Amino acid sequence: AARRWKATGSIRTRRGNPRCDQNRRHDGVRIAENQIMPAVASLLETALYTSDVERSASFYRKLFGFPEILSDGARLIVLALPGNSVLLLFRKGASTEPMSFPGGMIPPHDGEGTTHLAFNAGPGGLAAWDAALAAEKIEIESRVHWPRGGISIYFRDPDGHLLEIVEGNIWGLETGGDT
Repeated sequence: AARRWKATGSIRTRRGNPRCDQNRRHDGVRIAENQIMPAVASLLETALYTSDVERSASFYRKLFGFPEILSDGARLIVLALPGNSVLLLFRKGASTEPMSFPGGMIPPHDGEGTTHLAFNAGPGGLAAWDAALAAEKIEIESRVHWPRGGISIYFRDPDGHLLEIVEGNIWGLETGGDT
């Protein structure tokens, strides 16, 4: 069955889902079941689970220029991203037990399958990405021209995760998505 979405405040929710209808955003604060929740400032960490963290880190360092800021041997490599966020590259299956540190414990986590990340090319940046991917012999799987005027190209990392480079404001966000 096709999903039907409707606009609710500044987000879109699925029709007929009362939980979604209760999770509206208003003035930067999520309202959930009559409770006002604190807002978040940004997304800080994004994690990918890989079969070989060094191979993946090398790919992201070479293609994107993301500097390495932490390495935990064969389990984890952390790369700095623009905008004060990080990309965590975990070896699949290596974080299924709690990790104790002097400051506390990180609960177990893991992931299977492929996922999707999108990076903003900035105004006029897509042509340079076309050339960079061609120079690295990385196949562009798809190119999408979005209704709001933005363009995306899609390709894969060494673990098959789908990566997207976006030029323009494909989501219609106030920040434009193109800075």
